[in-house]
Parts: sequence; structure tokens; C-alpha cells
Amino acid sequence: MNVLLISPDTTENPFGGMGVQMEGLQKAESPINFKFYYCDNGSSFNEQDSIKTVDIHGTACHMQAPYDDKIFTVNNLYSQLLSIPEISKLKDIDIVNSFDASTGLLGASIAKALGVPHVFTLQLSNIFLLRDIFGFKGLDYFKRLEIKCIQHAHAVVHGSMEYAREFYHFNKNVYTLRCGINFDYWQKAGYALGYSNLEEKTLPGRKNAKKLCYIGRIAGMKNIHGLMNAKLPDNVDLYFIGHDRAGNQFLYEQFKDFIKNNKNVHFLGPIYGDEKIKTLKKMDAVIVPSLHEPFGIVTLEALASDNILLSSFKSGMGEYLNEEVAINCGTTPKEISKAILKWSKMTKKQVNDQIKRGHKFLKPFTWENSAAVLHEVYKRTIEQYNLLKEKDLETIPSTARYNSLTKLLNS
Repeated sequence: MNVLLISPDTTENPFGGMGVQMEGLQKAESPINFKFYYCDNGSSFNEQDSIKTVDIHGTACHMQAPYDDKIFTVNNLYSQLLSIPEISKLKDIDIVNSFDASTGLLGASIAKALGVPHVFTLQLSNIFLLRDIFGFKGLDYFKRLEIKCIQHAHAVVHGSMEYAREFYHFNKNVYTLRCGINFDYWQKAGYALGYSNLEEKTLPGRKNAKKLCYIGRIAGMKNIHGLMNAKLPDNVDLYFIGHDRAGNQFLYEQFKDFIKNNKNVHFLGPIYGDEKIKTLKKMDAVIVPSLHEPFGIVTLEALASDNILLSSFKSGMGEYLNEEVAINCGTTPKEISKAILKWSKMTKKQVNDQIKRGHKFLKPFTWENSAAVLHEVYKRTIEQYNLLKEKDLETIPSTARYNSLTKLLNS
């Protein structure tokens, strides 16, 4: 089965979320032959500058802060229009799977042009995130775009039941898919695979301090504010792994001041691949205080790297985590402070027992299991598509060529 994956995130040095998921699915043993197509969300993207600026009627408008859903929607559509590949090179594709609103209409367009079904994966809903987490109003433009993506799919895959319930009435052919981890590889990396130059260096900070690590984007949904305002015990050093890519530039500036003004807080910058695994294994605990997290792959990575996990149990994370394997750190500075203090007082036996429970907990979370579920979703979608095609050839033309997204937007 040949599947075209269309994503706004790259699998080259994936830092988390989408890129990690697609890399894991591609490497997993399964009957699926993935072909990856990368659609850059925003022509002015620069890894060193997270603010995307587009000139509309002579006025420069920031994409992320202050947020403007009209500009964000135009940017998404524009990047998709510029990313339509040569259809003639995709004739062996059996099904198209696009990710998020930044590629959803492109996926629907390509699928229609090829005469194959389209699966839409809603990895992170901006409607849900901005409306329910940050209270943004006036999301009409982006809401219409995101809902169009759902409606123009033959099946929708969500990372959580929360999303599945929220968007069920727009497309009832809904599935949920959990992420995975290559646990054996994580256990070996840094030991059997040898050490890089990073391993020869010591981490900044106090030698005997307990090491607590945050890894991810410097973004509001990740609750960086809550963590920055929490109180650290005297024997704890806090480390951040990440960058401002896909984050909030204003928050990033505050974050840099926070690092500068706190001697027991350290910023390690972006770290990828084996070096990321080795660095996490130097830590004692990983904290994920997110306000919103459809799945949260970093929680699996924390457990696989022999760390104590402190997590907020919010959104999708609360659907699979439990207090046998993680400390519920909540989201407020007071709750986070209390959880950090609880972890810092754990005995060596309590730590070892929780790490063992974490390893056992990870057993069903494999990329092979994820790929097997996805393969079944693809098979069912293809079967349903073929039945629909036989019933009404005019509904899904197999030979039509759609050279733009205009027809989809007007339908």
C-alpha cells in the first residue's frame, strides 16, 4: 500500500509532535510504503525568527503575536497553493494522508486529482487551542478552513478522544491513533551506540543538584509561563531544551530574561536525535506542564529515558497517563511547585520503582502498533471509497484533474 504523507513539519531533525510521529511510522515494520511530501507552512519561514510576516495591502502583519486569523488563513492557503506537486509523478499512490489545516486542502486536492481517498489527520486544532485555551475571539476564517479540511476527507484521524468528540459532527468517519516510541533504541542510545562530543561535556549547573528538564517549544500552550513562575526547591536545577521555532516571539523574549535572571536555570538550545536521548538520560525528571496537548510524545520519551515524569494530564495526555507512572503537576505555578517538591523528596527506591512501572507502561506504545492501526484505517477507507465510487461515479471522479484549491473552497 503506497501512502502519500503531506505535512507542514519535516522529518529531518524532528523536534517533536508531527515530525517524530511521521519518522516513527515510516521506520516501523508494516505493509505501508510511505512517501513523504513536505509543505512548508509560510514562504517566509526562518528557523531563527518565529514571527512570520506577510504584506497585506501594504501593512506588515505578524503571524503569531498579535494573532490575526485572517492573515493566518491566507498564509495557510497560499502555502498550499504553492505546494501542489506534479500529479503525473504520483500515479502509484493508493491513499493520501494530510496533516492539519496547513496541508488538509492540498491533500484533498491531490487525492481528487489522483482519484484516491483522502485521510485527514488533525494533529493540533487551532480552533480548539486558541478558543478554549487562550480565549481568542473571531476565529471565523481559520475555523472555516479547519472545518473544510475535515469535511473534504473520507476519514479523519485524531490523536485524542477529546478531538474526536469535538469534531464528530463535521465528519462521522472518525478514528483515534496513539503515538509510539522505539523503546529498545532509546534504551541503547548513549550506551551501546557510543557517545558523541556532547557526552564528553558536563551539563551546566551544580554537580549535586537534581536535574529537572523541560523539552519542547517555547509556546503558550506548553505553559512556559506556569513553569517560569513556579518555585524550585533549593536542590533542583531546571533545564530547557528547545528553541523559538513555531513558538511565540514575545514569550521567547521573556523566557530569555528568565534564564538570565536565574542562576539555577539553564537553556541548552535545540538538541536532536541521539544527542537528545543522551542529554535526557543525564536528567532526573522531565516536566510537561502543558495547558493543551492532543497526545504528548515527550511523555513517552521521558519514561523511555529513565526519568520521573511530571505531567499536567491535560487534554489527550489525561486519556492515557496515570499516577502510577507520572506525577500530576497541574498547570498553575502553585500546583507545579508542589509537584516538583514532591518529586525532589522521592527516595531512591520510589524513583526506581516508578521508572520500572514506566517501562512496563510503554510496552503497547510502539510505532508498529500505531502503523498497524493506521493500516487498518487506510484499508477501511479505501474499501468505503471504492463502494462509493461504484455507487456514484460523479461524486468522486477518478480522472478529473484539480489544479487549484478554488473549487474545494467554493464547494
